[in-house]
Amino acid sequence: MLNFLQASHNIGRYFGIEVRITYLLYLVVAFFTLTDLADSGVRGGLLTMVSFLCLIGFVYLHEMGHSLAAIKEGVGVQAIYLHPLGGLAQLVGIIPGPMGEITIALAGPFVSLLLAAIFFLPMYLVH
Repeated sequence: MLNFLQASHNIGRYFGIEVRITYLLYLVVAFFTLTDLADSGVRGGLLTMVSFLCLIGFVYLHEMGHSLAAIKEGVGVQAIYLHPLGGLAQLVGIIPGPMGEITIALAGPFVSLLLAAIFFLPMYLVH
């Protein structure tokens, strides 16, 4: 495992899977939030922070899609790591065949498409 993933903070266990956020992600969010706070004031800083929190939430749900599919296929999941470049589901065990691998690989994008569909309609109606 990469060293920057080891420097992480446990934020809880969901569905038996440990969820960790790297300290580097905290620094990235703080940097951009403080930068926008200085440039655009409190409103800009809050908007940046909320945007990052939503993005991190979507990445978490994407990785949870992979993880739940892996559990369904009989593969263990040790942890989900959230970092500045995205997320990583740390699987434990051997994936049972090509169809299991395809199922696990497609579960994350499926969750992302589902989220896009859910949020598209309200945005379309507002604009």
